[in-house]
Amino acid sequence: MHAQQPPWEFLVVVLRGRRQPHHDRRAARARRSWFLVPSLLLMGSGLAITGSRMGTIFLGLIIGALFAPTALRPGRAHLRWFGSAALLVSYAIGLIAVRTAVGDVDTFTRFTQNTWPIRRELWWQAWHIALQHPLLGLGVGQFPAGSYWIARESPFTGPGSNCHNLILELAADFGWPAALATCVIGLPRLLRDLRARIALPETALAIGIMLVIAVHSMFEFPLWFMYFAIPAALLFGLAEPARGAGVSVDLRRILPATGLTVLGVGLAFSLNYYWLRQATLPLWLEIVHMRNRTLEDVLPVLSLADSRLFQPEVEHLMLDLNHPPDEHTTAPLERAGRVNRMLPAPEVIARYIILLAHAGRIDEALPHVRRLHVFAHETYPAWRDYILDSTRDLGPQTAPLRHELRLLSCGDAGTADASKC
Repeated sequence: MHAQQPPWEFLVVVLRGRRQPHHDRRAARARRSWFLVPSLLLMGSGLAITGSRMGTIFLGLIIGALFAPTALRPGRAHLRWFGSAALLVSYAIGLIAVRTAVGDVDTFTRFTQNTWPIRRELWWQAWHIALQHPLLGLGVGQFPAGSYWIARESPFTGPGSNCHNLILELAADFGWPAALATCVIGLPRLLRDLRARIALPETALAIGIMLVIAVHSMFEFPLWFMYFAIPAALLFGLAEPARGAGVSVDLRRILPATGLTVLGVGLAFSLNYYWLRQATLPLWLEIVHMRNRTLEDVLPVLSLADSRLFQPEVEHLMLDLNHPPDEHTTAPLERAGRVNRMLPAPEVIARYIILLAHAGRIDEALPHVRRLHVFAHETYPAWRDYILDSTRDLGPQTAPLRHELRLLSCGDAGTADASKC
């Protein structure tokens, strides 16, 4: 009886694009046994470098995969223990390296940050959005727009592109029928012929990675990002239960081709993201008080004005310009409205209120003042003064806006500036 095929042999076979004869497998495993521990060393340090608390959960799942009775378990007991030790040691080395290089920005620091109330607030928003739109939801990508109007006043309320939970996100985007159908259909499909599927290296690897993504999706929303969504779709297909009839596919040839395709797509996006990062860098340096922006810093932003990739981020940069090239049109106001629906951050809301006031649409600006109070928290007085200064020369028509801005300040507990009331 041959020992079960370890994961490193599967990776080597995939890279080589062919399966070795049955009688050569034991010799091949002996020759390549050195590959398991070094690969786990890299994996453990990589998880530590991310600085993510989820990395510790992934670490435990990988160690569990070394001992679970699947095709991914190494055939020799000493390799399982050496592999577990390699993961733990490399994870510790990665933590030390991160702390040495960038200071207290590592997993231990993240564990001291209580982000549970923030997630709970996002889940509360998604739950109430789904209750308001139970059948069809708001639509894909509309969670920020929905949460903008439903968010309650709390120190943990903030802008978010998703609710950090896959099931609640499906309910908010597509409605409860779609969210429940995903659970009802997906869970039995995962469990169907599970014992036979995890006995095969290919499907065991796919199911294992999908388990990691599923756990991650309960506290984050990795499938929101394309570099998670594309591999997840591939893994879902690889993990499908075997059928009695149908077209057979050589996974050893499909996997490398698919991987190269994903790398190509990622490269195309990374090139565009590089220019976006270059345009964003001066703004970030000014925020951290390292240097002030210059006129030359505007040029990279203007060069991205017509970009279709990462459009919300580009429009956010355009909104930050004091004098955009289309400032004498309605384009800045429309742009501010789009950004506010995608990223209702305090600076975006304040800018939108100012542009509405300059357009004479005071009544439309008043509800957004109340939303600014919800999202700005303790920084609301600073944003209030910024709006008051920016609309000071617009005349008596802004009286309702000024009254609303001061009235909300008076409602804050312990307000110290009575002149603002």
